[in-house]
Amino acid sequence: MKTKNNGPCSIKNCTYTNTKFRLITKLAYEKCYEKQMLQIFPYLEVGKQLCYPHYCNIVEVNRGQRRRNKKEKNTQKRKPLEPIELISNNTNTDLFSSNIHTLTKVLYQLHRRDCVDLELDPAKFKNMIESACPQLNGFFNYLVNTIIPKERSAYNKNEAKKSIVGLCYLIAGLRNKFVNQHKLEVGLYLMASGATWEAIDTISSLGYSACAKTIEEYRKKIQKEHIINIENYFIKNKNIFYIYNIDDYHSIHENRRPNTVSTSTAKHFVTCVAKPITNCSSLPLMFNEMSIHNPANVEASRICCACPQLNGFFNYLVNTIIPKERSAYNKNEAKKSIVGLCYLIAGLRNKFVNQHKLEVGLYLMASGATWEAIDTISSLGYSACAKTIEEYRKKIQKEHIINIENYFIKNKNIFYIYNIDDYHSIHENRRPNTVSTSTAKHFVTCVAKPITNCSSLPLMFNEMSIHNPANVEASRICWYLIYQYIGVFDRSYSECKTQWISEHLPSINQFDRIELLTIHNYNDNIKERKIERSMKDLQLLGFNEQNLHSMQDYLNALKIIISINNKTQHLNGQIALVVADWPGQIFIRKALYTQLPLEFQPFYLQIKSFISIMDPFHLSLNSREQVVLVHYSFFEKLFHFVFGQNKKLAKKPRPWRINLLLELSICEWIKIKDQIIKKFDLLENLIPSTLDIYTILFRAGLFEKYIETVFRIWTFALRWKRKNYNKAPLIFLSDIFYWKENHPLFYNLLQNQLLSFNDYYVENTHSKIRANTSANATVENIIKQAYIITNHNPMFKDTYCKTRHYPYNIPMLNFLSNKTRKSKPKLNKRTKYPKIYTLATLSEEVNLRRLPTGYSTSFLPQNGLCDCCKLPINETNGTIFICGHGYHLNCYNGKCKYCEEFYKKGIFENVDSFLKRIEKGSDVFTQEDLDNENNTEEEEEQYDSVEEIQDISHKLEIEINNIKNW
Repeated sequence: MKTKNNGPCSIKNCTYTNTKFRLITKLAYEKCYEKQMLQIFPYLEVGKQLCYPHYCNIVEVNRGQRRRNKKEKNTQKRKPLEPIELISNNTNTDLFSSNIHTLTKVLYQLHRRDCVDLELDPAKFKNMIESACPQLNGFFNYLVNTIIPKERSAYNKNEAKKSIVGLCYLIAGLRNKFVNQHKLEVGLYLMASGATWEAIDTISSLGYSACAKTIEEYRKKIQKEHIINIENYFIKNKNIFYIYNIDDYHSIHENRRPNTVSTSTAKHFVTCVAKPITNCSSLPLMFNEMSIHNPANVEASRICCACPQLNGFFNYLVNTIIPKERSAYNKNEAKKSIVGLCYLIAGLRNKFVNQHKLEVGLYLMASGATWEAIDTISSLGYSACAKTIEEYRKKIQKEHIINIENYFIKNKNIFYIYNIDDYHSIHENRRPNTVSTSTAKHFVTCVAKPITNCSSLPLMFNEMSIHNPANVEASRICWYLIYQYIGVFDRSYSECKTQWISEHLPSINQFDRIELLTIHNYNDNIKERKIERSMKDLQLLGFNEQNLHSMQDYLNALKIIISINNKTQHLNGQIALVVADWPGQIFIRKALYTQLPLEFQPFYLQIKSFISIMDPFHLSLNSREQVVLVHYSFFEKLFHFVFGQNKKLAKKPRPWRINLLLELSICEWIKIKDQIIKKFDLLENLIPSTLDIYTILFRAGLFEKYIETVFRIWTFALRWKRKNYNKAPLIFLSDIFYWKENHPLFYNLLQNQLLSFNDYYVENTHSKIRANTSANATVENIIKQAYIITNHNPMFKDTYCKTRHYPYNIPMLNFLSNKTRKSKPKLNKRTKYPKIYTLATLSEEVNLRRLPTGYSTSFLPQNGLCDCCKLPINETNGTIFICGHGYHLNCYNGKCKYCEEFYKKGIFENVDSFLKRIEKGSDVFTQEDLDNENNTEEEEEQYDSVEEIQDISHKLEIEINNIKNW
């Protein structure tokens, strides 16, 4: 639209340019006259024009003045902050303390002894305590006048009085734990709203609720007594007329709309209630020989919610509320509740002091509590309302990507370790039933961990790329096998470890037993692992609902990092290392060494920055599991021997159980290994290497020893014919040897910062998300919670959440180890070599996977003969190696030639298989890519109790002496 007023401004010497112009209308002229502006500008007339700034200063000079006057008036009304008068009179102090003591006694007597119902109405509560004890006259009013500002409206005062009633019960409960009726009501409400046991125990630590166990016991008691109470009621009131209701109840929280995997998961219940008509007696079925039932059934014809003055105040509260007789531990726990009490009182007096309430609300929402439950707890004054919490969660999620981009812009020249992994909600049903196969939600998680003291590294060094042009080289691996690791795998791992210790490597023994046993426990509230589980500087780059089953899925996951790089440019020409599991190894390499789909070709140069590396965490986890699965019968007998025949060992035990069994197995044989080393490969080679590779070698940064043990574990996987893990270590070793020769910058970084090249960070992130989400959390809520965990200080949970302890302590582990040493594994001596062998102690036939490597080679070990010259061999002129082959000292020549050939053949075959999978295989994860082990579903396992520790040292010595007679 064309501008009508084009100027010029009528004010002389006007200097405003590039502005709008306004016409002086008759009304504008009258305003100038009223405000006496014509005396200053007498030449102004109707019809002339003014520039916009002059129009505002002359015609509308008083615009907004009323609002400014009102603001100044309100400012003048505000009272200056008056200094707080502390209780300085000893008489008043003693009186308040005495009233608290009396209030606790009164509430205990009323609710515990006299069984009076809980009273929450402020007026009735005031009358109840004052009538019970005249000393409390005026005490409730004193609390009201002290805490609630006089300026509040009558409605807000009445609402705040309800919170003060709760405050009285809270203080009394802190002083006497048996005054817990109010806490029980809060706990029952939380449990009914869906809050987890951990959430209720955390709220219990604040002093707001009874613990979850108490509430559950109360619920069981109510359920148990209910039918007896109903029968007694009807016996007492048998001649009253009752109205009965029978109806179907279904859980509206469940999914009732069909999808691709289920039709409905709603649970259905039958409900039967009875309502008496107290003034009406029961009625007979027959009246004048006519039944209550119509013979014709139905007749159509008949239907027509920091100040110095405070010095000593907190101690005053502590001394007033907490009895002196309490133990130091219980006093410290109660002090945490008093901190919460201080926040509660301050929040009642000023609603903007809500940081503590926000923390409580966030925790409740994460635990699955409903909006109604949170709003009810908010009415008690314990939490912020649900709407406030949800707005805060949305704000965190919205600002997250901006904060990540700013972080990378600020720290763009730092080397980062990336983890990409699949997260699934373990709270969902993952076992098939009649209507559903699985309702688990899957997400892709991408995190980055900086190595703060290391700058980013270029892709090229001396014109050599970080990527091996041949992808994986079998010949390079074989060269190192022959020339660097010659004869290493003929000796047991324990023998090599003894040599390392003699070479003065103190870091091998720096970890204690409990620490090693909890290595695969991701929970961040395990006390023994709390420091190392720190996630300082970890950045959550993305958390999206998506699978990770194809190259397309992994490229979409890499786009999370690429989208950040488009703004930060931190990846350009630099190495971006991804620690990935087996699917990540396949599909990231497939993206690097094959042609990309059309939609990803524009990102080709950025994708070239990525390199994938084997994750040590799962190498340790899977190798330990495989040892137990291959030798399951041995560990089952060991388990029954230690914990009793009635205990059941799952077909696929959980990681903590596997760690315990392996730890007991290896510790039991330390004292007797000299007598049994020639008879058992499992305990001298397999178990110690799988136990140490991650927990000790990797975490201690012993790079060369770690690489050697990765190679050793690959030899186990080759013997076991374990898919994936007979290839993954070879890919890792090929890369390591290539970087050693062609990219020393990156190789040196690996050597010096080995501990950082870990996928523990993403597993810990998953653990935190699982611990802070509930079974009924939606996809949107899980995503929000992931960003809350990353961006929000976890101080509230760290302070109030119950810390767990590993169930077995050192004395108990020593007892179990001594007890386990009494079991005696024996191997049959045979001169012929069938495909199936017999273990005498276990009394069962086993295949080659359970025997030393020599039994898988082209030349089987000869019992009592040298495997080179075929002449007799004994302890004085020869050695039986851990592989099972035996040689005279002058025949050995530094290596077992049969095992070396077996290893070389395995290297070439598995590398060739992997390269074919990359070049010609499918772009999605297929059944062939899965391990051929039967992945039996885990059974629920509990920590096992151990019988009373007794002295078995004498029996142990007898058993050790009998080994020579096996």
